[in-house]
Amino acid sequence: MPWQKDREDIFKLLFNHSQIHQPANVSTINWAGVPDEMVQAMIREKKMPQKGINNQIIGAGPWEPNSFETYSNKFLPNGTNYMFLQGDEKVEESVKFLSQEMDKLGVHGAYDAFKMLRAKAFKIDLWRWMALWYYGGIYMDAKMAFTQDVNSWLNFKNDEFVMCAAPHMFTNNGFLAMTQYHPFGLMMTKNIIDKVENRYYMNEEYTNLNITGPDAIRSEFIRDHELTWYNLRCYMDLDDKNHKWRIYTADNQNHADKAQLVIESDPLNENNYMKMKSCPTCNNYVKLWDEHSVYCDEPGKAGQSTCDGKDWTQFLESNSWNHDTYGSDNNGKELDIVKAALVARNITKPHH
Repeated sequence: MPWQKDREDIFKLLFNHSQIHQPANVSTINWAGVPDEMVQAMIREKKMPQKGINNQIIGAGPWEPNSFETYSNKFLPNGTNYMFLQGDEKVEESVKFLSQEMDKLGVHGAYDAFKMLRAKAFKIDLWRWMALWYYGGIYMDAKMAFTQDVNSWLNFKNDEFVMCAAPHMFTNNGFLAMTQYHPFGLMMTKNIIDKVENRYYMNEEYTNLNITGPDAIRSEFIRDHELTWYNLRCYMDLDDKNHKWRIYTADNQNHADKAQLVIESDPLNENNYMKMKSCPTCNNYVKLWDEHSVYCDEPGKAGQSTCDGKDWTQFLESNSWNHDTYGSDNNGKELDIVKAALVARNITKPHH
């Protein structure tokens, strides 16, 4: 993948290079990019990936839209299993279990990272990689539903990892298909854990999607060279007029950008996109980012000041010293409050 090119230029290349199916004799896993100790742990714990995507749809949200299962079912193979976690408690319970499983392979701290994130969207970003790694299958955002026979562009027998691109971002995590125990699930989880432990905000592009979202995924791909044109099968397009996401195949066999509509948000017109975007208990990650309140051990603003109903000071730990400032005097003052609380609680800086 030519990551040195501009995002828009890479996106244009997608239409000429995307492959509609991964051949049976080709693997897209770049084992050279997987840390040796992780490979050894995978072998020891008998968690090595096989080719093929499990016939399972995974999702989570404050509620399950009618379209998620009932509408999609006619486009999926017989016997498709659905796992939709509704509500915060079920997701947290799942993360707790999956974190223990990842501990066995040397990926530590996933549950603690989950608890330290304020925004529900960021929490689900972390959970989806953990769930896909452990169970395998297809993750879809709750608002999405299939609109075409999935077998026309996914191969449940040969594919290992499939995702969609998006204009401007290039990578997108609204749809992901992954074979069980794919190492990228572990590496992406570790990427997010590291950023949470470092109370990360900034990178060279400065965006609210670089902690758990598409820009974090892009940075991990650049580091481990895991992505190939076989993995990019589709692209997402947002219709601002009616607030619908649409996913099209990206192959250029028909010499048209939008070769085939395969997934759409809110096909039953339930207005799920806007309802979930404005969920009053979900915490708006854009506001949290702007206010420097992404993490639960930061004071937060009115309406978004607590985590699990607890005051921010109850989340202070040694990693809280890793908060940084990125410019404004107001943010500097907020972080002075954090440091004063750390001193008052006698929480010392970790030694790196």
